[in-house]
Amino acid sequence: MRNHEKPSGHAQEAKRESLLHSQLIVMHSWGGGAEKWTRDYVLNDNSRYNYVLKSHGYSPKFGRIVELYDSQYSSPIRSWIFRSPIAATVSRHKEYESILDHVIGRYNISAIIIASLIGHSLDTLRTGLPTALLFHDYYPICPAFNITYNGICSNCDDVRLARCYDSNPWAYFRDECSAADLVDLRKEFTNTIQKTSPLLLAPSESVFRNIANLSPAILEKSVRTVIPHGIALDGENVGPWPLKLGERMRVVIPGILTPQKGEDILEVLVDELLNFADLYFVGGGRTSGFVGKKGVHILGAYKNQHLPGIMRRIKPQICLLPSMVPETYGYALSEFSRMAVPCLVSKVGAYEERIQDGENGFLAESTSASMLAKLKKLAANPASLERVGNNLKRKENITDVSEMIAMYHKALSPRKPSSVLDDNKSSDMLDIRELHFLGLVMYWFKFYLHRGKRWLKRWVRSSAVAG
Repeated sequence: MRNHEKPSGHAQEAKRESLLHSQLIVMHSWGGGAEKWTRDYVLNDNSRYNYVLKSHGYSPKFGRIVELYDSQYSSPIRSWIFRSPIAATVSRHKEYESILDHVIGRYNISAIIIASLIGHSLDTLRTGLPTALLFHDYYPICPAFNITYNGICSNCDDVRLARCYDSNPWAYFRDECSAADLVDLRKEFTNTIQKTSPLLLAPSESVFRNIANLSPAILEKSVRTVIPHGIALDGENVGPWPLKLGERMRVVIPGILTPQKGEDILEVLVDELLNFADLYFVGGGRTSGFVGKKGVHILGAYKNQHLPGIMRRIKPQICLLPSMVPETYGYALSEFSRMAVPCLVSKVGAYEERIQDGENGFLAESTSASMLAKLKKLAANPASLERVGNNLKRKENITDVSEMIAMYHKALSPRKPSSVLDDNKSSDMLDIRELHFLGLVMYWFKFYLHRGKRWLKRWVRSSAVAG
């Protein structure tokens, strides 16, 4: 294990000293909603000093590096390269445990929030500190993360998990683990939770209902708390935009479109939908099947702060979120609701829990026929769109990020560690700067080489299909 520490700025030292407690958030580097939650939490928490321990890697080892960030969350203040990388998640890992002990002692950590276990060890659950486990998804209960295998799963014994691993196209870690590894990991995960009783957190009640069906032993001995994900609500409303009589409806579809997010649903309904609506794909990625169709507009990737301006140019009447899987929350729903743009969402997971049909959005079954029928009905009755848009302007059903953080503080009480580790005592924490620098250079070279090979394979496949 090789490591290196960068000095924190004076402002960060002053901020840390002014706050009573320091908290550690354990995260992956895959981006998505978990990354947004982490960034929003760290940058908006004014009562506790937050550090982030983030794993990095690439197939077949997703825990090759762990990096520690301070509350600026800009660049790591400390990095370690494992001699024994972690494939997905492990029960115990000597190097990881040493790093964790070091971080807790060196930075006086008094509470831990586990936002992901990818690239990490279950040692994070065994520190003895007040610990919360936040379910952004269903891993490691489910190898597909989204509990969907020939439909939404209502049970998952060991046999079904192994079958899912073998044949579910949405399952992860086929190159990293065997089915038996994931079965064993889930058992060890369940046993560890039963022994340590962390606070279990989820952004919607639907998450706990699904876990109760799939792996009820996880819930037996721990306190459960639902805390909705918060977003900044200080921005102005940009919608709604009424649909005028005889006007074509403008439908926005945000994010990267995947089969899980409703790509197959859209492919079936798109031609008929284009008879009365224009479609705006905002976010780029996987839209090749829609390019060139009259009424389809493709906008590339965007920064979140630019989204309101993009919506002002498009002036959409509705946002379409046709997910095939049960979302645990759905940031896109919050973002568009905040802008007073009504959303039509699939009647699954947290969407069904969050939306009252015709009041703060619209619901449809996650099928092409149901989505298309609902869109036709709304196009023929524009007053219902305007009514929901006006309701959304009050922002009554959206949690502010500061309110979310306050709920976390109330749920997770910190406790000062019983002892502070001497930064110079552990022989495993030797600071070999030059070797570390070269190791990081080699790591990132291999990372981008691996990514380049994946992009090349994807391009070859797409070219073959196009040909």
